[in-house]
Parts: sequence; structure tokens; C-alpha cells
Amino acid sequence: MPTSYIDVLKKNNAVLVHCSSYVSLVGNAQTNQLGSIEKICKVITGNYDISCSTIVCGDQPVNNYTGNFGVILAPRTSESITLASPNDTGSTPVLREQARKSGNVASPLELYNAITNRVTYNEIYVHTYWVLGLFFTKPIQFGIDTNVIELEDKELYSCFPAYDFFQCLNGVFQRVVYDKKHEVFSIVKSCNVDEIYG
Repeated sequence: MPTSYIDVLKKNNAVLVHCSSYVSLVGNAQTNQLGSIEKICKVITGNYDISCSTIVCGDQPVNNYTGNFGVILAPRTSESITLASPNDTGSTPVLREQARKSGNVASPLELYNAITNRVTYNEIYVHTYWVLGLFFTKPIQFGIDTNVIELEDKELYSCFPAYDFFQCLNGVFQRVVYDKKHEVFSIVKSCNVDEIYG
């Protein structure tokens, strides 16, 4: 039986992420007014009731996680996760806040089931977390249909110069460094989940 959230993530080669979603109308009136970069900045600078998913080897944006850019997270305590579902729960900031305030705590086993029983993407409510880095999938795009914004590497790096970056390719995380001379991210090496979570 899994003994901790991190144990579950490691044993299932899963990375917990919060994405800057393709769809903007998934928050409240305040967060819906924020741009994709601003939403990630908000998540980084404080512990909020956020919706997350897990990424495993073979995963693709849209099918398994909801954005080409996001943060890699580690639950901070044994009570950091209030709900873990193998399916999209259609959550809102109000529902996530209610789950925390009511004292809901998802067990490591529930997180395990959310990962192993997932069909497309799962949904996990997290409210206290460590930010381990940022990840992107190329092309780095936000928005849907005709309202798509694409970022160059230098634009993304300039927003978060103090953080570690990872490129996610088919669910495999690769550590990258920013080459200031050529203004691009360069792959250093592939990382397994044990390396990400230490």
C-alpha cells in the first residue's frame, strides 16, 4: 500500500502538474481576467486551492493534460490533497475551497486510483504545495481556436528566470537550460520521476 503522496507519484512514474489551461473560463471572475502567464505567476507566489493533473510517459496535451505550459508540484503535507479523481470533476475555485474548508483529505490510495484508473486526464485538488519547476511542451501555446498565443523560448524564460525548466515530450520530462546566446532552451538530460521528486 502506498504510504505518501510522493511515494504514489514515484511508484507510478507520475508528475503532478498545474497547467495554464487551453480554456480560460475555468476559474472565477478574478482568475478569468488573468492571462496564462499571470495565472502561473499567481500559483507560484502563493498556495491556492488549485486543480491539477498527473502526467505519465506517453501523455499528450489536450488528451491527458490541459495546457502546453505549467508548474511541477509536490504536495507539501499529508493533507495537501483534498480530492483525487480519475476523471475531470468540473471543479471551480469555490468547490476546491469548500473541499479544503470542510476538512476533506484524499488518501495516498485515492491518489493511486486517480492515476491508475485514469482514462483521459484526472483531476486532483491541491492546496499546499512546493513548486519544483516549470514545464512546457512545444509549441508553447495558450488559448483555443483562432485566439492562440505562441511564446518564444526567450519570452518564457524572461518571465521566470529563477526557476528550473523542463520540456515534456510524450510524457517524458527533460531538464533544460536557457542558452542566452542563442535565446533557446537546450536539453540537458531526460529525468525520471525519482530525480524530479528527489
